[in-house]
Amino acid sequence: MAVAANALCTLAQVHDHLQIPDATTTWDELLEQLIDNYTGLIEQVNNRAYKAANYVEFHKPMGSTCIVLENNPAIYVYRVATGVANALSVTYSGTDIRATVQTYDGGVRITSLAADGTQTANNVDYATYPTFSTVATQITTVADWTATVSGDDGDARNLYPAVSLDATSQAVTLTYPDDIVADYLVDNDAGTIEIQRSYFAGFDGDAQRFRGTYMVEYRGGYETIPGGLCQLTIDLVAQGFGTSKINPALQSESLGDYSYRMADIGALTEGQLNRIRSYGNLSIGGVC
Repeated sequence: MAVAANALCTLAQVHDHLQIPDATTTWDELLEQLIDNYTGLIEQVNNRAYKAANYVEFHKPMGSTCIVLENNPAIYVYRVATGVANALSVTYSGTDIRATVQTYDGGVRITSLAADGTQTANNVDYATYPTFSTVATQITTVADWTATVSGDDGDARNLYPAVSLDATSQAVTLTYPDDIVADYLVDNDAGTIEIQRSYFAGFDGDAQRFRGTYMVEYRGGYETIPGGLCQLTIDLVAQGFGTSKINPALQSESLGDYSYRMADIGALTEGQLNRIRSYGNLSIGGVC
């Protein structure tokens, strides 16, 4: 195996810290598991990812013109958009007593409920179906469901969040922001965007719920993990490896196949938690 793509340190760095020769692979499986698990624990405590990746986020600053992104620093801001336009029309034509459409973090989910209580759900993931048209085509392959693109094709990740829209008596319209914001300032290190003028369109009816909502496409996080964060991960791995028999951060271990079960966050010491939290965001994604 190898460490996960989001790992906060490398196996070679752990080898150096523990003074294990690179040619020695006896403990590599255990060390790789420890690296991945402590990376996940650090991200869980701080509720964020660190390795650079591309993100699409929706923010509603509620009167403010400043947006705080969830994964700083902001390496590039590709696009900021607001407004509302129709993307997809989704229709259910079956006999089930309830049918709903919703978007989730990563796709569109269609669900129907039969009179006998049987629920049928299908997920259409953006990773596999990246555009409005491919999402529509996939939805249409599901029995009793039809979807069509309402206007121009676009990036499916741009679809506005929608929770359990009723499709039993009407077509569901999924929308996206089509008004590109051109006038804004970015603080890359802090991961903040300051909108320089009002882009609040005069939405009516159902579209009113999107008033003042901004979509941001950006690349955030660290292309190179900061040295202190890397060292924190190495130290935790070294502790888990060297003192696992008495380490309160490990609940059980089997040296035969290097398997073990991590404790929950509550098993960490306050000092460890404070050190981890020092690498959290200073602001929560949303409003400055």
